[in-house]
Amino acid sequence: PLSAYGGVIALNRPIDEGLARRLHENFVEVLIAPGYEGEAMAILAGDALLTHAFEAMAFHPRAAGTDRRRLASIAALARAAGVRGMITGQVMDLEAEGRPFTYRQLLRIHRGKTGALIRASVLMAAHCRTDLSAAPMQALAEFGSLVGLAFQVQDDILDVEGDVQVI
Repeated sequence: PLSAYGGVIALNRPIDEGLARRLHENFVEVLIAPGYEGEAMAILAGDALLTHAFEAMAFHPRAAGTDRRRLASIAALARAAGVRGMITGQVMDLEAEGRPFTYRQLLRIHRGKTGALIRASVLMAAHCRTDLSAAPMQALAEFGSLVGLAFQVQDDILDVEGDVQVI
């Protein structure tokens, strides 16, 4: 999940003005490609980190569990990072700028973005267990959703109220 989050941060760098408070503003230049900068490098760095997360999950020798559990974890991350999660959340967030939106739309935005990755992280850890039935899995999914929602609400408040120098 950390590699995926780094990839998402790098990909969001050209459009996310709140990035500086979460990560060094020269993330790509410092960690990924020293001496390079700009949107194109941010996109490439994001692609590299995000795809690396899937590679690590698929092929790491100590990756947890059976093929079925490993695939369930990969699927959870793919949903969270893709169209069902962060992509749609970010698109909806961009479309909502300067426009009125409903509470339902706001929840969808907040449940996407980083909130979706937080939920996926909880699910991926749960998939490492062999003894969880459907009910505990559902409870953990809801827990991850609520923690992700809380994170995203706080993140949006900091976008408006936060001071990068203090944070």
